Amino acid sequence: MIKNKPLIITLIVVLSIIAISLVVGLIFMLTGKFNFKTRIMNFGNKISENLVYEKEYPFTHDLENISISLNMGDIEIRESNNNLIRVEIYSEESYYNVNDVNDLSIEVKNKTCHFFCFNVKKDKVIVYLPTNYEHNISLKNNYGDIKVEKFVDATLDIEEDCGDVFVEEINSAKIKNSYGDIEVKKANNLDIEEDCGDVDVDTVSSAIIENSFGDIRIDTVSNGYVKIENNCGDIEIKNLELVKDSNIIDDLGNIEIGNTNKIYIDAKTDLGDVDIRNNEREAEVKLTIENNCGDIEVNN
Repeated sequence: MIKNKPLIITLIVVLSIIAISLVVGLIFMLTGKFNFKTRIMNFGNKISENLVYEKEYPFTHDLENISISLNMGDIEIRESNNNLIRVEIYSEESYYNVNDVNDLSIEVKNKTCHFFCFNVKKDKVIVYLPTNYEHNISLKNNYGDIKVEKFVDATLDIEEDCGDVFVEEINSAKIKNSYGDIEVKKANNLDIEEDCGDVDVDTVSSAIIENSFGDIRIDTVSNGYVKIENNCGDIEIKNLELVKDSNIIDDLGNIEIGNTNKIYIDAKTDLGDVDIRNNEREAEVKLTIENNCGDIEVNN
């Protein structure tokens, strides 16, 4: 009979927790983004409903830059139902600064939280913009989600350390995320760098996407090109229409492509199968597909 059974169970639980913590820490250190101030281990973090700042501005086309920086909270860029810009900041005890001279700059700093955080409410910044805004939107966030609605003429620049990113429609976007998913409904041009998370795109013309760990899914590439690299994860494109030579590279995962226009596909995999239904060797546009470990399937 095993003696001290409760002690053994306790040790197993403790060692399991330590092992999980080490694995999580290793992932972040390998991606070069580990920071003990990163809010991965926050518990009970709700969004503040305490409105501390609210202001409306007349919309002018001279407003060329909007920048928002948070260290812990959510950012939302919403469509305005009138020709005004409105800023709302929700917070409990954070420092915030709004500079509306020439450009619009918003900075919110939550109190420092070290690794484990309990019941610390996240800040929230909401900016309402007319849908015809056509200039630059720059968003930076350490921990929290980012949501951008429909601004078809605007240029978007996002830096996210930990959180999900959602964009409904934009002209051009550069998105960098360390940990969290990225979803874009529609864009003309995308430049995405993801360390750990899935990337989902509905419709895009030209896309440059790099992912270290996670799947990449695109519904439609329309009249453009792609440059896609994935270290670990599947790549799926349902509809692919290319007008320029393109590349898809995967180290570990399957690559699946559906409909294509008339293109030449040069595909090879070191470990896996290659299946291309139709290949136009005389086509002017070439798609190069390389895979180290995984299947390549083109059902065009």
